[in-house]
Amino acid sequence: MNEWFTFIEGILIGAVGATSVIALATWLS
Repeated sequence: MNEWFTFIEGILIGAVGATSVIALATWLS
């Protein structure tokens, strides 16, 4: 269960990070 939590947490952080990068790139361009 702990490894599943780490896996899901990694996906969420990755998704938020990717969205932030895309939003920042779109805002700067």
